[in-house]
Amino acid sequence: MKYLFSAILCAALCGCATQATFFDKTTGAEYKGATNDTFGSTGAISADIDNDKYSGSWIYSSSGGAVGFNAAQPSSVIAVASTSGGGKINMKAESGKFIRCSFGFDEWNNTGSGLCQRNDGREYDLYLKR
Repeated sequence: MKYLFSAILCAALCGCATQATFFDKTTGAEYKGATNDTFGSTGAISADIDNDKYSGSWIYSSSGGAVGFNAAQPSSVIAVASTSGGGKINMKAESGKFIRCSFGFDEWNNTGSGLCQRNDGREYDLYLKR
């Protein structure tokens, strides 16, 4: 039981990098980015989009959902953790272009999606995978 709790805690606190994929809603072009890690609620992110290198920061806030395990069963542990939330990404390129994103993220499945807009009005769909 102690080991199961440790495994759940480790998974919940995983500091793995998150891969970001940006899909241009006008052209359908696909661009890649990544966070440095996701330990904590803020961090750095970078992406190569339309021949520009962007860098900036992300912030995430858990907003609800829970997973519970019955401690009365030998193979179960009581654990309650948030399973979803939302966040923002702000990135800037040396060319002066700026991208702002809003996203939702499901911590149980380690995936998320959102919408990004560049300062010239171009929009991107955002997919996240940890």
